[in-house]
Amino acid sequence: MQPANDRLRRALLSALLIAAMPVCLYAQATPAAATSPVTDPESEPLELSPFEVDASRDVGYLATNTLAGSRFNTSLKDTPATISVMTAEFLADIGATQIEDAMRYAVNVEFFNDDDRQAINGNSIFSNFQTYRVRGLEASRTRNFFSMSGRAVPDEMAFVERIEDSRGPNSVMAGISQPGGTINSSTKQARLTQAFERSSVMLGSYDSKRVTLDVNRPLGRKLAVRLNAVYNDNNEFRLFQHQTHLRAMLSATYQLSERTRIRAELERGEIESNQPTGDTLRDYSLAWMDAGRPTAATQVAIANTVRLNQTNRHVTYIANGDNVMDLRGTLQTTGSNNTITDPKIADYSINWGGLAQNRFLRFGVFSAFLEHQITKNTFFEIAFNHAEQTFDNRQPRGTPQQLLGDPNQRLNGANNALNGGGTNPYAGRLFLESSWFRTDRWDLSDTGRVMLSHVLDLRKWGNYRFVGGIEYEKRFFRSRLNWEQWRDASTGAPPFNAAPDNVLNRVYRRTYVTEGQWDTYSLSGPVGNSGMLNNITDPVNGRTLSSAWVQGAAPIETYVTQKTGNFAAQARYFSDRLIVMGGLRRDEYDDMRLATARDSVTQVWGIIRDPNDPGVARNSVIGRSKTFGAVFHATPRISLISNVASNVSVPVAGQYRLDPSGDPLKEPLLVPNPTGRGRDYGIGLNLIDNRLYLRVTRYTTQATDQSTTSPSRVRTNNLAIMDLLLANGLIGQAEYDKRTDVGGSGLFGDKSTGVEFELTGNVTDNWRVTMSYSKTKALENYRFTEWLKWEKINDQFLQPYLSNQTVGGTISTLLDGIHDELLAQTQSVGVGKFGNREHKFSTTTRYNFRQGLLRNTYVGASYRHQSKMFVGTDPATGDNLYGNSYGYADVFLGYTAPRFYRNLRLSFQLNVYNVLNKRKPLVIRYSTTDPTVVFRNLVQPPTTWRFTTNIEF
Repeated sequence: MQPANDRLRRALLSALLIAAMPVCLYAQATPAAATSPVTDPESEPLELSPFEVDASRDVGYLATNTLAGSRFNTSLKDTPATISVMTAEFLADIGATQIEDAMRYAVNVEFFNDDDRQAINGNSIFSNFQTYRVRGLEASRTRNFFSMSGRAVPDEMAFVERIEDSRGPNSVMAGISQPGGTINSSTKQARLTQAFERSSVMLGSYDSKRVTLDVNRPLGRKLAVRLNAVYNDNNEFRLFQHQTHLRAMLSATYQLSERTRIRAELERGEIESNQPTGDTLRDYSLAWMDAGRPTAATQVAIANTVRLNQTNRHVTYIANGDNVMDLRGTLQTTGSNNTITDPKIADYSINWGGLAQNRFLRFGVFSAFLEHQITKNTFFEIAFNHAEQTFDNRQPRGTPQQLLGDPNQRLNGANNALNGGGTNPYAGRLFLESSWFRTDRWDLSDTGRVMLSHVLDLRKWGNYRFVGGIEYEKRFFRSRLNWEQWRDASTGAPPFNAAPDNVLNRVYRRTYVTEGQWDTYSLSGPVGNSGMLNNITDPVNGRTLSSAWVQGAAPIETYVTQKTGNFAAQARYFSDRLIVMGGLRRDEYDDMRLATARDSVTQVWGIIRDPNDPGVARNSVIGRSKTFGAVFHATPRISLISNVASNVSVPVAGQYRLDPSGDPLKEPLLVPNPTGRGRDYGIGLNLIDNRLYLRVTRYTTQATDQSTTSPSRVRTNNLAIMDLLLANGLIGQAEYDKRTDVGGSGLFGDKSTGVEFELTGNVTDNWRVTMSYSKTKALENYRFTEWLKWEKINDQFLQPYLSNQTVGGTISTLLDGIHDELLAQTQSVGVGKFGNREHKFSTTTRYNFRQGLLRNTYVGASYRHQSKMFVGTDPATGDNLYGNSYGYADVFLGYTAPRFYRNLRLSFQLNVYNVLNKRKPLVIRYSTTDPTVVFRNLVQPPTTWRFTTNIEF
C-alpha cells in the first residue's frame, strides 16, 4: 500500500486529468467525427450474436430483452424465469454510483449485514464487499455472465449498461451458484455508429466528490474504441468511513466482416475503503459509570470490574502517551456486551475502527468475445475472461467494540519497573482496546467459453432455437492471516515467547477517549506500512521493541478447475403464443488445497508445494442441474408463466461432518454438494398499449445440504469431557480418538416461499414508473440434524459417568453448555430465518416536463420499505422476536439545458436520500437473557445529497 498522502496526490492529479480529457478530445476531433454518427445503411453490419443484448433499445425504465433466462437473446415477456432489469435511465435517476446503490431498489433483495445466523461477529463485513440475499437466500454475482469468483469486486455504475436480476436457482445460466439467484451486470461496449464525449462531476454530503469520463470513437467503419474512467471519493456520516477508487475501462469493437465481430474490454482499478460494521459500541462500563466510576489503589477487583491474568504479559501500547505498559493483573470494567443505544454515550457517527481499519483492493479484468454468423440461422461465440485481484484488509480483533473503563488508581510497579508503577493518569477514564489482524489475499481466474446457437423454423410445426456450449475455468486463491506482534528491534526475535505468533507476543493498543468528542472513540492502529510501532521501550527490561505483521495461522493456497457443458432450447408454437424453454447443465468441479506446516526453527507457517502430500485437501463435485419453463400468451395482454429450476453449489474443501446417524464411532464424511431447487408460476399483463408490464409470481425456493462450521462450544465442551475421561482412565485412547474426531462442519437447509409483484414501464412519453412488492416467508428448514442425533447418543454414553465423584460435576456442567448451544442454534428451525424481512416494497417514478415554465425539467421520487426482521425466539416463552421495520423516501430533480454552444449539452441532477431523516437504528439481535435489550443493531445514515453536472459533446 502507498502512503495516504501519496495516494491522495495521485488521486487528485488523476481527477484533474480526467476532468480535462473531454475538452482535449473535443478540441482534437474533427467536426464530422465528433457530431455525426455513421448512417450509411450499406455500411451497417448485420445484427449478430444472439448471445448479446443491445441495451440501447431499452426505453425509459422498460427493458425489452434479456440473456439471463436462457443463454440467448429473448424477449422478457417470453421468458419463464423471473427476471428484473434495471435500465441505464433508471440507474441514472436514482443516482447509483456502486452496485449496492442500485440493489437498494431491487425486487425482494436484502443486504447481508452478518445478520442471518445465530452467532454474529462482523468479520465477514470487513473481509468481503457487500453481498445480497434474494428471496431470503444467498445470491451469486456475474459480470457479462462470467462468474465473479473470489470476493466479487463491486461494480462501478459508470461502466455498467444495465443490471439483470434473475431470481431463483436458474443454473443453466450460472451453473455452480447460490440458490437465491444471480445478479448480472452488463458493461458498456464500444459503438461503431456513434461518436460522443461525456463527462460528469458530482459533489455530495460529507465532502464526497466524483468525476467520470465516457468517450466513444468510431475509427473508420469497422473499428470503435471507448474509454470509461472514474475517480470517486465517497464519504459517509460515520467518521473515517469512505470509499476512494480510481478505475478505468477501455473497450473496443472490431467488425472483421459482415458476419464476424470481435469485442474486448480491459478494466483496471484500485479501491481503498474504510467499512465499519453497522453497530455502535458495546456496554462494558455502564454499570461502573452508574456507580460513580469507583477506582482501586490495588488490583483487588471491585464491583463491575474484572482482573486480567496475572501471569501472562499484556504489553499494551497507550496511544495517548505514545508509550507501552505491561497491564497484566490490572483491573478493567465489565458489562452486558449489549449495544449502547443512548447516542449521548455513544453517538451513531462513531467508527471505532479508526483510520487503520482499511481495505485496499487492486484488480484487473480482461474479456474478449469473437462472434461469427455461420449461416443465416447459426451463430458461434468464443469468449474469454481473465480476472485478478489482490486484497489487503486490516481490522481490529478481540474486543474492539467494547467501551471499557479504567478503575486502576496505580500501575503495577513490578510489571513496569522502568516506570516504577506510580499514579495512573487515566484512572476513571473510558477507553477502547484491541489487537490488529490483517488478511492478505490473491485471487486469479481464467475462463474460456464456446457457444453455438441455431434456429430451426418448421413453420406451422413450430420455431425452435437451440444453444449449447462448453466452458473451462481455472482459479487460484491464496490467503495469509497475520497478527500485529511484538519483535525485539535489535534481533528481530519474538520477545516474550519463542513462537512468533504466540498470544504473549500480541500487540494490544489502547486509546483513552475524550467523552463527547466522537472522533476520539476510535482505536489506534497500523495505518498503511508506516503505522507500525518503532523504538518502543520494553517497560520491564528496557530493550527496544517494534511491531510487525506475523503470520498467525496456516496460509491457504487452493487451485480450482471447473468444466461445464450446457444445452438449452426454446420452442415457439401457435404464432408465438406458446413458448417452451428448457436446459440442462453439467459441471465438474475440482479443487486442491495444499498442505501447510511450521518451520521447526523459526516456527513460521509455510506451504508444502507437493500435491501428493498426505495433508493436501481435495474436493470434487459433479453438479447436474436443469431448468424447464413455459409462457402461454392467452391473449395479447395476458400471459401465463411457469418455471422449475435447480442448481449446485460448492462445499468447503476438506470439511467433514458427522455420520448422518450422529454416531461418533462411525467415520466422519465429507460434506455433500449443496443444492438448490425452485419453482415459479405466475401471470404477466401488458397494459396501456404495452407501455406497462405487470408480472405476478408465486415461488418456492429451497437450499439443501448447505454446510457451515459446527458450533464451537459443542466441540470444545465435548473435547474437555473426553479429556477428563481419558485422564482418569475411564476410556481408552482409541475411544477418545473416535469420540473427538467428529468433524468440524454441520449441515443446514433453508426454504422460502412467497409472491412477487412487479410493475414497470412508461405510462406516457413523459412519465416513467417502476413498482415492486414481495412477500417472503423464509424458514430454517433443518439445522445440525446430525448433531442433535449425536447429542442423544452422547448423553446416553455419558450417563454412567455423571455420578463419578471426581469428574461427574464437571461433565454435567459441560453437558449443560452443549445442550444450551444446540438449543440456541436450532430453536428457530421451522419458525423463521434470521435476517428475513417478510414484506418489501419499492417504487420509483419520474416525470419530464416538455413545455411551459418547467420545460426541460424532470422530477422524481422513490420510496423503499421493508418490514420487521426475524431475529430469533424468546428463550423463555418461545415467541418470535422481530427487529424494527424501515422506510426511506428519496427525491431527485433534474434539468437539461438547451444547446448553447455547438453540440455542447449540460444537464444537472440533485438526488436527496432519506429526505425524512429516519435515523432509528435497525435491531438485528436482542439479548439472549432479556429480549427487550438490544444486543446488535445497524445505524442508519441521515439525510444525504448528491449534485451531479453532466456534460456531453
